[in-house]
Amino acid sequence: MESKLYQDYLKEYRGQEYLERDFGFITYRHVAATNSLFIQDIYVEPEWRSSGNAKLLIDDVEAKGRELGCVVLVGSVYVKNPHATNSLKCLLMNGGRIVSADTEKINLCKEL
Repeated sequence: MESKLYQDYLKEYRGQEYLERDFGFITYRHVAATNSLFIQDIYVEPEWRSSGNAKLLIDDVEAKGRELGCVVLVGSVYVKNPHATNSLKCLLMNGGRIVSADTEKINLCKEL
């Protein structure tokens, strides 16, 4: 699944980092101005879902955030995403709290 070219693209054009495990990946961006990490994307292959694997990816990013001295982890769930309910549950069960919402997305954060 890993693509060095895609990782290079994410870093150069979007300022994102990429972490991968056998079952999926997560992309995130360090926002130095707010001393935070923003989760961009989480993908877990269908056969690996509903078994805590998304949490493992989030845990990996939290560890990176602590290494960087970040104080908060931020993420958004887009309500039109077909898996929005599961994504929201995952972030809430991982300690996230809703900080704002509108008709298109729900924004969450977790203090590190």
